Amino acid sequence: MKNILIPFILLVAVILTGCGSDGNSNTNSSDIQIEEIKIKRYGRDLFSIDPGNVGEELRSLAGDYYFFLGDNYTDTLSIIQIRNYITDPFLVEIAGYSSTIYPDLNTVERDLTGAFERYLSYYPDEKVPDIYSYISGVDFEHPVQYLDTVMIIALDCYLGPEYVPYQRLRIPVYRARRMQETFIVPDCMREVARVKHLPSYCL
Repeated sequence: MKNILIPFILLVAVILTGCGSDGNSNTNSSDIQIEEIKIKRYGRDLFSIDPGNVGEELRSLAGDYYFFLGDNYTDTLSIIQIRNYITDPFLVEIAGYSSTIYPDLNTVERDLTGAFERYLSYYPDEKVPDIYSYISGVDFEHPVQYLDTVMIIALDCYLGPEYVPYQRLRIPVYRARRMQETFIVPDCMREVARVKHLPSYCL
């Protein structure tokens, strides 16, 4: 196991050397340049729809968010579930606060672009996934999930260690310390390294 983990740790370290301690990318030494990453904000857009007109408004989101909505978003059960989700008081609170803390994701997008450029300089055959942010209900055990062609970021897991709902949920202090913007890009790249370069029996 030690022999497996050492290359994995080194890979993560190499990828993350492009990120300073404040979470901003340093100058990238790679010759590879990619189009700037744009994160599609499913959480913000979902919680912006009218709860009284869920079925119709989901149609306008379906094209951009097929990964989340699939083909059955017009089913009665799906509409009811989504309406319940976007009207849940706790989720409405954290979705609103997420939009306040992150009116845009420009810094995260810039730093992710630099991180993936560095990653691709070592693994040129890899592809940059489509990246989405969403409201997870504070799934702090899985703040980032990487599914080969898609990456999803639970933005409500990065609202700052002093965010009161984290305390109400009794999230351990050592975990809450990482629940801020500076850890989004490191968490993303660790997840890429874990999924792509750690043997399946170690996942």
